[in-house]
Amino acid sequence: MKEEFMFLTELFIVIVGSLVLMYVFHWLMKKWLRVERGFFSEKHVNEKHKKIESRIRVFFIISMLFVLVLNISLGEDEQMWTVEPLFIFALFIIVIEGFRARIEWRYTSNRNEALFTLCRLLFLLVIIGSLLLTSFWRFY
Repeated sequence: MKEEFMFLTELFIVIVGSLVLMYVFHWLMKKWLRVERGFFSEKHVNEKHKKIESRIRVFFIISMLFVLVLNISLGEDEQMWTVEPLFIFALFIIVIEGFRARIEWRYTSNRNEALFTLCRLLFLLVIIGSLLLTSFWRFY
């Protein structure tokens, strides 16, 4: 019981700490680049962007379900790092944010929007990479 409480406490600290870091980074970059964007904004540049991004999301949801089934069938000793859900999630973040930055660079007049998206992507990769390298989810 005590170990479960410690795990939940540490998990809560990691989640809240990551969210606070992301919010502060978002606020600082928004001021520095003079970009108007909310913390969880889902603003699409055009209809093409909206359509392709929704297809990417569906593809990654199907991929996550496939990874879940694969992980259950493989067993703990046979699992590969490429089928870890956090790795698939990191890949999703790279693809979706990279695509958003490309569309913003191409179709908006303010190129700082794309720069903001790329900086946010880099910061998220640092956070996700630190979680992957420390194997934080396996400490219980």
